[in-house]
Amino acid sequence: MLLTHTAATWWQGIKHQVSTWEDVISNLRSAFGDRRPPHRIYVDLFADGQQPMEKTDLFVARARALLAKLPRGDLCEKVELDMIYGLLHHKIRKRLRREEITSFNVLLQKARSIEDSTKEAHTSNAVAETSKGAAAAARARLEPPRPATQRVPTAAVEVSPRQRSSGDNADATPTAEKLEKRRYCVYCKSYGHTRDQCRKLLLKQTANDSNDNVVSKVNNIKCYGCGASGVIRSNCSKCSSNFSAVDFIQIPRTRSRSTTTAETSAVGKSSAQDEGCI
Repeated sequence: MLLTHTAATWWQGIKHQVSTWEDVISNLRSAFGDRRPPHRIYVDLFADGQQPMEKTDLFVARARALLAKLPRGDLCEKVELDMIYGLLHHKIRKRLRREEITSFNVLLQKARSIEDSTKEAHTSNAVAETSKGAAAAARARLEPPRPATQRVPTAAVEVSPRQRSSGDNADATPTAEKLEKRRYCVYCKSYGHTRDQCRKLLLKQTANDSNDNVVSKVNNIKCYGCGASGVIRSNCSKCSSNFSAVDFIQIPRTRSRSTTTAETSAVGKSSAQDEGCI
């Protein structure tokens, strides 16, 4: 055994105290070996499983190196295989059953074949995607260019002076969204609509129409005495001055038909007698 650097210095200090090979190995492990207890080694083993891009050979070697730090005879090979199989990546475990593994050599052989087949599948998929992309690019180069669509001029809208000055620097054919934002009402000084669409102006016109209807109805009223428009006879200044109150005349109750007839007959006879006398 060749010892260098710190180990050589250590050997020069203890070589007079050891006499057998077992003592040398024991002192070397005590001085330079891993002095962690077994439970700490188990924590490190189960905390780091196989990574997606890590080869199975390297992972198994790393796991067995940790297991070698345990006291000899604590674990049998079957238990070590169970522990390492549970730490394999799922792409290996879903293609390799635990019953098929009898030793570490069998585990490594089957894992290598699985990794090779997986690599070939990824390579074929990458080639297929590349060929599809190349075919799409070739079709795009062979297709004729699409004719340019003619832009339809938009209707003129009322805009504010500020928007008119800023619109001079904008595109000549604004989109519908820009036109909607640049609409300006000159009546209510608001954005988003024009004067023809202004609700305030529509309400005002409706109120004016109702007032005109009321005035026209008032103008149709006339005084039946003098014909003056807009007033009735009781409020007419002309007719009220010429109007005089009439005294109340009490009309007596009419008599019955028989009495009236008799009186009329009597009056008629007396009149006839008078005429005869005359």
